[in-house]
Amino acid sequence: MQKIFIKLLFTISLLLSTVIVTMACEINFKVEGQEKAKYDIGETVVLKITVEFTHNACPVALKETKIQANGMDILGATEWKNVSGNIWERKIKVKITSNKEGKAIISARRSCEKDGGTGTLTLIAVPTKK
Repeated sequence: MQKIFIKLLFTISLLLSTVIVTMACEINFKVEGQEKAKYDIGETVVLKITVEFTHNACPVALKETKIQANGMDILGATEWKNVSGNIWERKIKVKITSNKEGKAIISARRSCEKDGGTGTLTLIAVPTKK
């Protein structure tokens, strides 16, 4: 009887942990076009951000996604576009400026009662060759 209870408790715990993991939005960044190992300071790059609602209908609007840049300036962005079911994309044009560590970092955060989600992309920034 005790072994059955332990197995049942383990199974319930496993199922709950799986549900908790899948409740957040998935947020990913990708460089549009040819990705490079290093980017020149002053270089303009187009990034694609993808948000997938893994918890189906999200009560928080896409425009509420907080995007922050460190070591790059955001020059502009397209509107959010639904590409498939619960997957949305937009393109963001940035100019690499670098930070103290020689990196250019962009991150996105969504907050809601279902945990939201976060995503980050780091690019290596180097001085422009003359």
